Amino acid sequence: LAYDRVGDQHYEAASAFIKSMRGNDPDAALYWLASMIAAGEDPTFVARRVVIDRGVRDSHVVEVGCGKGLFLHKLVEFEGAGNIGYGFDPSYVGEESVLGGRLKFERRYYDSECADVPADVVVCRHVIEHVPRPLELLRNISKALAKASNARIFFETPCVEWILRQRVVWDFFYEHCSYFTEASLTTAFQSAGFEVRVMGEYTRFFSALMSLPA
Repeated sequence: LAYDRVGDQHYEAASAFIKSMRGNDPDAALYWLASMIAAGEDPTFVARRVVIDRGVRDSHVVEVGCGKGLFLHKLVEFEGAGNIGYGFDPSYVGEESVLGGRLKFERRYYDSECADVPADVVVCRHVIEHVPRPLELLRNISKALAKASNARIFFETPCVEWILRQRVVWDFFYEHCSYFTEASLTTAFQSAGFEVRVMGEYTRFFSALMSLPA
């Protein structure tokens, strides 16, 4: 991935990220946040900027397919952030409750049975391409947010158009059930009842910010 964590691209992305938060542009802030994480930026650096510049503060953050929960942990543990985190992943390995109960993990899928979990921000990174029925995943997330209609939802997934343009055939992994173009991804989101607010391609990944219709 063409991204130098100590070079020009790092500072350009970090600058755009910080300015968007200071300018009270949450859509752009989440877009640049996604871009930096996708490029391999240090989660500690990203979490620090998120908190300091008030992008995600005093919020309930849900991560769908949280893995080991590293990024979620950084957002919640940051001193003074006031965030509370919930991670969902059937394959999660670790303690179910950490940071004095402010961060909790459940070894299960995020679906309609999670509707009572408060959510201001929902993150789902590199999950949708792994599930055999992506629309079912999206509809389950929509149902889980039945009581959180103002939540901002962020998705990240590989961009098949970039892979084909660059002829990077080794980016086709057998673990991936689906690959998406911008049009197909937008259609999937809309079919599940989401409103696409920002859709962008950052090198080999799509970053999408969505909300539920008002």
